[in-house]
Amino acid sequence: MAAATRKAAMALAVPALLGGVFAGTATAEPGSGMSPAETRDFSNCPAGYACFYTGVDGTGKKCQYQSADTDHAECSWAAEEPVRSVYNHGTNAAYGGLCAYNRPDYSKEGAWTFVPRGQAGNIASTEFKVLSHRWTTGNSAASC
Repeated sequence: MAAATRKAAMALAVPALLGGVFAGTATAEPGSGMSPAETRDFSNCPAGYACFYTGVDGTGKKCQYQSADTDHAECSWAAEEPVRSVYNHGTNAAYGGLCAYNRPDYSKEGAWTFVPRGQAGNIASTEFKVLSHRWTTGNSAASC
């Protein structure tokens, strides 16, 4: 797939699922920023965090972050396993969404996606590894 097409496909993957697959609702040890854990659904993602899961519908291993991260190296599975679902449980109204990238340092050289604040859903690709993320003040993929 051409790079431009791959970028666009990933940018639309999560928002395009809003009508059907998104759960649409609203740990790390305090201060650590994230913690891998086995999970059952999106309800284990604390308010104010972005949570990434190896399984669909918030299942599998989880890494969670309370702030932006330029390199998900601390997440034990991030470099090896794809993200299958994500929950942007951010609560700061100043941020409209979450941008997740499959390269460190928020690089748009690879694939990326946008998740609106308060939304959760499955990633269409079975190969999308999230290696960095940040919150954005915008309300669309264009803000990534």
